[in-house]
Amino acid sequence: MSEYSPTTKYRSKPFYQTENGEQYQGARQNKEDKYFASQWEYEVYKELLKHFPKERIVRQLPVILIPKNHNYPAITHVIDFAVLGNNIKPEFWVEAKGCATQVYKLKLQLLNHFHPLIWRDLQIVTKSAKPKPIDSSRKRTIDLVGLSNFIVTRNHLRI
Repeated sequence: MSEYSPTTKYRSKPFYQTENGEQYQGARQNKEDKYFASQWEYEVYKELLKHFPKERIVRQLPVILIPKNHNYPAITHVIDFAVLGNNIKPEFWVEAKGCATQVYKLKLQLLNHFHPLIWRDLQIVTKSAKPKPIDSSRKRTIDLVGLSNFIVTRNHLRI
């Protein structure tokens, strides 16, 4: 299964943006086009571009939650965006989430357990303006305004 496979089960519509700025939905894909799993993920990407140059935004970064062994393949989760700091390490992570499935919640628990530093710096962005817990650890979600405020506050504290 390709990393570019859309998840039609949850009615997400794959979305592409070409180098010259054209946008389209559908199955057509070229190597140079940017794939977004949904329109919402694209909106979050545009918000990040308002605050950071595109060179600092890494898209679709896989994280190994449980390494493979001789019986089972590795369990991984692909985080939508990582914003790099000056030292080329991710400064914080961003997940654009429309629907939190049970599998997603389980992967969040594994991320919390095996990668607590990533978990600490993870921002889950939803369409809802009202923050709510997404899982049993009480991790709160934010909306686009909350993401913008988080970035501005974080940048202000670093000065």
